[in-house]
Amino acid sequence: MPNTVRETIAHLSIGHLRNFLYVAQTLSFKEAADKAARSQPAVSLSIREMEQRLGGELFDRKKNLATTPLGEYCVPVVKELLIHYDAAVRSMTAHAAGFAGEAVVSVVPSVADLFAQALIEFMASYPEIKVRLISENSKIIRNKVLRGEVDFGVCAYQSANPLLSFTRIRTEGYGLVCPHGHELAGRGELEWSDLLKYPLIGSELLPDIELRKKPGPLIHTNLTVSSFQLMLKMVENGLGITVIPELAMPRHECGLSFVKLCKPTIQREVGILKSVNRRLSTAASRLEACLLESID
Repeated sequence: MPNTVRETIAHLSIGHLRNFLYVAQTLSFKEAADKAARSQPAVSLSIREMEQRLGGELFDRKKNLATTPLGEYCVPVVKELLIHYDAAVRSMTAHAAGFAGEAVVSVVPSVADLFAQALIEFMASYPEIKVRLISENSKIIRNKVLRGEVDFGVCAYQSANPLLSFTRIRTEGYGLVCPHGHELAGRGELEWSDLLKYPLIGSELLPDIELRKKPGPLIHTNLTVSSFQLMLKMVENGLGITVIPELAMPRHECGLSFVKLCKPTIQREVGILKSVNRRLSTAASRLEACLLESID
């Protein structure tokens, strides 16, 4: 790029461009000065400076003020530039204030209903913020947070890590899921030992439960399913029973029953997982605050 062009760009301000457009639209230095909230001599000087830096006259001042061919060419160019400039400033201001932007959150499927309630309120309050939800299990969410791939995660607590912070939002127990017609479906509560004589469909939750459950293990399973929805379908079709956290049980009618498990009582903590080394964007901070407020 020639030095003269670089110098022109460096010395032409947004103020020069706005003043030019005001004069071109009104064909009056006085009216342009009123629009710009500046004195008439200041606007006139601004136009002179712009003409000097472009190397040509923008207005014919002989009798009635009129735009020159260069001025006519510059009007749509300057108008488009100012539209983009104003939009960019509005966007940056909205991002800084947390009224626009994007929040990327990884969520375990079992808290979908809980998170959805907070999201309804959030999206009504901040319609310009885009939210991207990624469904994963707690272990994968932990890794995504550590790698900075998501703003924060909503998952079960696993173990302490100095690089992560965990804010508990709910403590929940576990329960049996079985078809409505199953002989255990009508029970008020069940002991873990009650499950031993039934085929159990395994999931990613079972190893974590096994570590905390005393005494005795759960019955061994020959069927393990990684997808939560697929696991429920297998139960619904009579392939076995399974164990899920309380929050995971669908609220809508699905042909399945949930029965709380006790003796021993096993619980897990669900909360917000963040990196201690990464500051949340304003948009993500607002979403986190909305989620915490909806739980209280």
